[in-house]
Amino acid sequence: MDNSEHSQISEWDALEARSLMSAAQNGPDEKYTSPQQKKSQAFLRRNICIVVVMAICAVVSLFKEDIVAMMVYDHEVVVHGKTPVEELRTLALEGKREFDEMVKKEYGEYAEQVFDTVSVLKYFKTPYDVAKEDQKPAEGDLSRERLKRRMKIKIIESQIEEGNTKFTFVVAGHSACAGHGNLFKHSYGNVIEQSLKGAFGSLGIQFYSKNYAAGNTKSSPENALCMQGNYGKDIDVLSWDFGMTDGRTPQFYKMWKQRAALHPTRPILFSYGQRYCDQMHKEHEEQGGAGFEANFWNARNIFPNSDDPNVDTSKLSPAVKNYMCNGHPETGDVCGPVDVKYDTKEACGNNIKGQVSWHNGWKDHLFIGRVTAAFILENFLQALEELAEAATMVDEGDGKAPKHQTAINTLYLAELRRLEREDHEKFEASKTPDDSEIFGAGLKHGGNFTNFQRKVGYCRHTFLPNEARYNGVVFDGKQEPAEYMFGGKHDYKDEGYDLSKLPDPEPDNDDSEVMLVYNVKGDRGTCKEAEIDMKDMYMVRYEDKWMKMTLPNSAEEQYYDLDTNDLDGVILMCTTVKFFGKRADGEVIIPDMFNSTLIPNPDEAGIFVNGVRVIDGARVEDDRCYVLKHKEGEEGYFFPKNSAGKYEFKFRLPIPGKLQLTTIVIV
Repeated sequence: MDNSEHSQISEWDALEARSLMSAAQNGPDEKYTSPQQKKSQAFLRRNICIVVVMAICAVVSLFKEDIVAMMVYDHEVVVHGKTPVEELRTLALEGKREFDEMVKKEYGEYAEQVFDTVSVLKYFKTPYDVAKEDQKPAEGDLSRERLKRRMKIKIIESQIEEGNTKFTFVVAGHSACAGHGNLFKHSYGNVIEQSLKGAFGSLGIQFYSKNYAAGNTKSSPENALCMQGNYGKDIDVLSWDFGMTDGRTPQFYKMWKQRAALHPTRPILFSYGQRYCDQMHKEHEEQGGAGFEANFWNARNIFPNSDDPNVDTSKLSPAVKNYMCNGHPETGDVCGPVDVKYDTKEACGNNIKGQVSWHNGWKDHLFIGRVTAAFILENFLQALEELAEAATMVDEGDGKAPKHQTAINTLYLAELRRLEREDHEKFEASKTPDDSEIFGAGLKHGGNFTNFQRKVGYCRHTFLPNEARYNGVVFDGKQEPAEYMFGGKHDYKDEGYDLSKLPDPEPDNDDSEVMLVYNVKGDRGTCKEAEIDMKDMYMVRYEDKWMKMTLPNSAEEQYYDLDTNDLDGVILMCTTVKFFGKRADGEVIIPDMFNSTLIPNPDEAGIFVNGVRVIDGARVEDDRCYVLKHKEGEEGYFFPKNSAGKYEFKFRLPIPGKLQLTTIVIV
């Protein structure tokens, strides 16, 4: 038999032939194992192997980040950046040189004093800066180190990973912060982006500064609870500029920092005018976070007063001339007139909405934007310098000279990410605040307040700007995502109904959808080059009888990436902002929806969630927001989800008018 024929005889055939020959010569062998028995044993071994492999896969899935980190530490997989760190530093310094030239043109002889490195690094203070010498933490300035660590991660990612690396600074605040009275491009949020996109871009990092501030808003509860939907899922720095509306309300900032720590990317906090932030940033730092408070206000005094008769204003640059008067920015007869303070003529004419004394003009926005950008840039350069210093000498053995190994590699990236995870674990292990000042008497126990402090959830918020709405999430992906333009502005196309062109009521349809409504003659009536913040709303009309809304939709499930089984079903609902606390004609408020006097028959009107009637609500902060309740006792705040894991809301007004909702939060 040749080899080819022999190779065709199976193992089982050969075994059977030998067994038959042996039996013929020696009789049956009691120890003989049949092919079927061997096959059963092999089958058992194979099943055991499968179970072991599945168990290993489960362990790998559970601890994949740590295992990858260990693999990297064992030098099994180390990817290095292709561009030497010295070259990256040269590129970044060129960006710094261009920034210096820009501010030199804008501020002339005063630029050197305002923008020197030592001064710039003091323009934002940390808990380390305000602590007494004997109370400064031994670890050093943790907030600055964590900011630079975030920057190092971005630098390394830009050099060794595929795809776009982004660094995102989100500006949140009230009307002055939003730039009301100015062209939107003059707002300091956009100034930050225009100042830094070149330096960051030279290293392959896309820098965004998104001005998502909105007039007549507060930081909590809506903006804090809707942080991911309003401001986006990828934030590196989140600023707070609500001093004019809630600078004297520390509990709002407490909730703000709690929700920021829950955000998927756990942004660094910057505060502009939060007078209570020193202690709160210290707590935030102890919980693994980082917090900075603006400290550059006195730097304005470097500029001359334009109302001083001894100052020749003809020699001052446009950014300095008529900026400071009598020690104050943009005030008085010389610096305060509308045509001096604001520069809107080119696009919107000289007089537009919002040109009031308490709003910053273009020169103050420019100053705030430039000094903030300078601070970010100096820390970015320091982060790059520290990456260069973190390079190591690697002994290659065999008598070879040690090799210089840059810190821009997966090894160091894994270490930085490990430190990020450890800091997040500090927050998770920290005590949840029991301060319930923001809530009414019904929520002064720990349970539900903990939900709002530490539970992630869904939010549907109607106001613009809004990252979730820009991504087409609210209408379940039926509209293409809006294209990003600059400074947080998007090429957004209106969704929903124009308030002046609402569809006819459908009194016989119990499945009418709650309408998203915008006001063309109201906030959209302002020049398009000025404001981008709009007060849209969900509207329920008396004439429509029952109207419904379901949350989350499939696009929201994908955007938030949550397991609805993790939701406790605690629901916060808010209506439109009241101006000076006045209730508008025909306005139905949330308490009306469970007022037994207005609803003698509970099945004829009110709010139902998955068929469960809302009977009460705990007031939150003012008369706009309520935590809904379906029965007495603490358990009444927890609403059941339906079989699909969703929450279907049904509304019917008990009295003629309109219920105008802005926010629904489920945690």
